Amino acid sequence: MTKGQITIRIIAGGYLAYLGLGLVRDMIMKKPDNHIIYLLFGILFIIVGAVWCFLALKRYIRHDFADIGDNSKSVHEDRKEEDDENRNGI
Repeated sequence: MTKGQITIRIIAGGYLAYLGLGLVRDMIMKKPDNHIIYLLFGILFIIVGAVWCFLALKRYIRHDFADIGDNSKSVHEDRKEEDDENRNGI
């Protein structure tokens, strides 16, 4: 995954959470006929958006991504190879 893809996931996750908060806020303020559905989808959007944003942020902070012009392996693959070498005694 590239740095740009992670950035888009952070933005998309934040936006999903924002939409969920808007749904819940509107449900509380206006009390529509189907307020339970608004509440359920709002909470679902908040949870999915927050988790997606958090996981992408965690990956961004750890620098677990490959640059577009970089032909080397990602940080995660490098760590895996180092662990394999340590287990094999190389």
